[in-house]
Amino acid sequence: MLNRTNFNNKDLTDAEDYYKKLHVEPSQRRIVRALAKVMVKYIEISEMSIMGFCWRALGEWQTIHKKSVSDIANMTPENRIKSVSELIDMVGANFKKILLDKEKETIVDEGLEEVLAFYKKLYANR
Repeated sequence: MLNRTNFNNKDLTDAEDYYKKLHVEPSQRRIVRALAKVMVKYIEISEMSIMGFCWRALGEWQTIHKKSVSDIANMTPENRIKSVSELIDMVGANFKKILLDKEKETIVDEGLEEVLAFYKKLYANR
């Protein structure tokens, strides 16, 4: 398991602050919070930090694809899983950028794999 000492602390705090400033639809907030609860089993940091990283990745995804995050809800389950998988990869890349010990990247990967499996099981077919 990783914790705050494994990351650049300022980046974690910045992610928390970013999340606190967001205005997000309740349904989207519930999904991201549920995914963060899964990830916190692997990275013992605040859920708000994890959610901040998730929302930053969502912003990147929206810019790349020129779509709104709410468009994901209207996709087919197959495309929804593909999009969320891409988002999860972006979150992982952002975590790895601030990870102090690069040898522990596999812990991030394991957590993200469980997050995707959790998403597929509970949210992909809604």
